[in-house]
Amino acid sequence: MKWKCIFFAAFFSSALLGAQTPEQEGVSAFGPSLTPPPAAQSDSVTVTVMLRHQQDKNLSEIRRRLEAQGFWELFPPADCRVLSWHISLGFGHIIVMRVPSNSVRRLNLALENGAWGAYNTEVL
Repeated sequence: MKWKCIFFAAFFSSALLGAQTPEQEGVSAFGPSLTPPPAAQSDSVTVTVMLRHQQDKNLSEIRRRLEAQGFWELFPPADCRVLSWHISLGFGHIIVMRVPSNSVRRLNLALENGAWGAYNTEVL
């Protein structure tokens, strides 16, 4: 429970720090924007996927499992946009994605077919 509180505090603080003010088009608080902000799709959802390392496997076992299951060919699905991808020390991957509503099932299948057995998955 404690790590969830820490994660959410870090997530929301990073979201607040990354907020842009509309002072100049194409300029953010951190300098010029390299890409325009993504257009919001009315039929899409933002999903946070957490892939937690299974503690009984070392990195080479996890990699072998992912390659055998074709994880990197399945994930992320082609029509999903990755907004951020962080690798946390001792935890695993935290991925924020914009997923079209009709592709949520495809995302679920990519996780079930590719990540299970190597990671414990959580989707928020």
